[in-house]
Amino acid sequence: MKMLLIVPRCNFLVSDRVMPPLGAMTIKAAATEHHIDICDDDSYLEKAPNYDIIGVSCTTPQYKSAIEIAKSIKNKVNIKIVIGGPHTTHNHNDIDQIFDYVFVGDSELTINQFLNSPTDRIVFGKKIHTGDWGNIPVTWRDKKFLAKYNYNIKDVPATTMITGKDCPMGCGFCEHAKSGISLKPLSIINQELADINDCGYRSIMFYDDIFAINKQRVFDLCSIIKPYNFIFRCFVHASTFDDEMAKTLYDAGCRIICWGAESCDERILKNVGKSIRPDDNYRVARTILNNNMDAVAFCMIGLPGEDYRSISATEDFIASFSTANRFSFDYTIFYPYKGTYIWQHRDQFDIKIDNHDTIGYYKGLHGESECCISTSTLSSDDIIRERHRICSNIISVVSHTVLRNLST
Repeated sequence: MKMLLIVPRCNFLVSDRVMPPLGAMTIKAAATEHHIDICDDDSYLEKAPNYDIIGVSCTTPQYKSAIEIAKSIKNKVNIKIVIGGPHTTHNHNDIDQIFDYVFVGDSELTINQFLNSPTDRIVFGKKIHTGDWGNIPVTWRDKKFLAKYNYNIKDVPATTMITGKDCPMGCGFCEHAKSGISLKPLSIINQELADINDCGYRSIMFYDDIFAINKQRVFDLCSIIKPYNFIFRCFVHASTFDDEMAKTLYDAGCRIICWGAESCDERILKNVGKSIRPDDNYRVARTILNNNMDAVAFCMIGLPGEDYRSISATEDFIASFSTANRFSFDYTIFYPYKGTYIWQHRDQFDIKIDNHDTIGYYKGLHGESECCISTSTLSSDDIIRERHRICSNIISVVSHTVLRNLST
């Protein structure tokens, strides 16, 4: 069977040509018994009649576009359409009837079976455990396809990969919380590194949250990354990160480390099940900077219980590192996805949610965020205003410092 797998464009972003669609690329490789082509542009209408079935892979922010794509195809050709991707996992009972099939969860182990014989409308994929990766072909990569996506690390063209899936942490704002841990074997990771090298890339963004899940895993990963002489960017978790891990990462080529700081108010961190304390965020930032790497803190405003005091604590954290040349931050507004603990238990939290007519993204054009939440202390307008104020103030301080340094 021939499938056209469509990845909807993201018109809420400055550019959707940054990170290649790893999910679609993995599915293409996994469908060993069938032929899958990925369509990541607007040519799907002219291509659709040449296929037996259409697939649409989408995140929550892409869902409305996915519906429009399906409607336009159905108006032109009588063909079955299946939708999958992160959005369907927690929203499968609410998917528009324009879609003939709804794929829930991981599809790599069951895509061949589905394409051989589609049956029920809702199709549940088999969860990928660590021992299953040997049964999944290495992610498909093509130099020409990847060249459409432009992302740099330290001015070096980069591409993306993951070293595993799921997450054992219990963050209440994350749909993957307590989903377990599924680590790719080192042999498969090495194959992917070789493919990336063959495609001409010298830089990698490791996109999974569990890259640095523990020291031994980091040591093992770095031992196979280092011989390729890549530079790379990865995520760490404050609860497991220390100076020894930092040194190992730097030696293997890591130059940028990101982590979920979220808040520097202990009450907020506890509310959302984040297993760290404010001091941990300060320690992580100092450790990264002291080891000559860039530190990127991902912070969030509007979490349950947020008030001016907790915002001030996070602002103090950001400001304390704002003049460091290698420190940067992202400050996004919390969006309550349906699969999160906070959404499912929202009556237990100091938060009100009104997400009607929202798209569901954390960060869009010009760095803007949607806000569909409020707390007993802060309205949605308050949250938007405070985020803008802090981002503007910090950027102003950084710009002033840079100009002053240049003048001296």
